[in-house]
Amino acid sequence: MSRRIMIVALLATELSALAAALALGGVRSCAAQATAAPAAAPAAWQKEFDAVCSRTQDAMSFSEDDLASLISRCDALQPQVERLDETRKKVYQSRLHMCRGIYQYVLDAKRATDDQSSSNPPSPPAPEAWQKELDEICSRTQDAKSFSEEELASLISRCDALQLQIAKLDATQKRNYQGRLRTCRSVYANVLDRKQAEKN
Repeated sequence: MSRRIMIVALLATELSALAAALALGGVRSCAAQATAAPAAAPAAWQKEFDAVCSRTQDAMSFSEDDLASLISRCDALQPQVERLDETRKKVYQSRLHMCRGIYQYVLDAKRATDDQSSSNPPSPPAPEAWQKELDEICSRTQDAKSFSEEELASLISRCDALQLQIAKLDATQKRNYQGRLRTCRSVYANVLDRKQAEKN
């Protein structure tokens, strides 16, 4: 029991340090933006970025499946950040790296604690987190034509990130969910292709 308490205490200490580093990165980013010209309204990927990185302070309260979903969303944001100019890319890549690092650290620590506290193999994580993500993405297909190109690209990236979760399911579930995910992604991809073609 004392060993478990020590592990939890160490986790809390390390998480506080990582969160402080993330907060410092946010302060520096805000300071840099304060001296720049007024920015346009946040793009779809920026809203997703803020939604993901605003939850780091609650990382210890998330389930392993929640943490895995947040890590996947961080990975899905990386291609969007890569398209930015060098100055913004450096800022957002640094913050995204720290966000992902916190979630990965907590996830690894939770798994290690589970292994040490029980000799039985851990039960599979509940699928609620990725199922909610799937429902949220696919519930928006009827509005696809009203989305901007950036919003459509973000939804497509989130579909791709979900594919990793669905690949872990049994054959029957995988077939059902893959079919639904493929249909949702196709809707967004087709609308995005048409919008880009109309511009040309």
